[in-house]
Amino acid sequence: MKISQFFEQDHQRVESVINGFRHSLEVGVPDKAFFDQLIQGLHRHIYWEEDLLFPLVKPLADGEVIDEFCTDHALIWKNLGELEAGLSQGTPGGKLELTLNEMVEVLEAHNIDEERTIYAQADQLCDGLAADEFLGKVQGADAPSGWHCVVSWY
Repeated sequence: MKISQFFEQDHQRVESVINGFRHSLEVGVPDKAFFDQLIQGLHRHIYWEEDLLFPLVKPLADGEVIDEFCTDHALIWKNLGELEAGLSQGTPGGKLELTLNEMVEVLEAHNIDEERTIYAQADQLCDGLAADEFLGKVQGADAPSGWHCVVSWY
């Protein structure tokens, strides 16, 4: 499997979880299980990119582009924190939806940009066995307890 395929499939998985969580908000019963999947999945995905993928593509990538992706990650992380706080405080679903929509707007543009740049560069650097080895490392990696994205102004 190509590195780009793996990360694009994870984008699709996260999108599916977002849709499930959004639906629960629309019907007025926020689904904590969907949210838990969402926060865990996005935290893991951001960890994979910042600690594993970005260092891999650094020789080919524009440093400013990577910085922009890290800034997007911080915005997404902030939105997840706001959603988590809102859920625990019983914030009305409409307010949670606004935060979710804000995050999704950033995430959709972010994913398209990554798929066009960083993921394509990763495929150029690693194919075949090298890609399989890298993806094995990614699939076995979870963010350590207390880890947070590189940009932490949130």
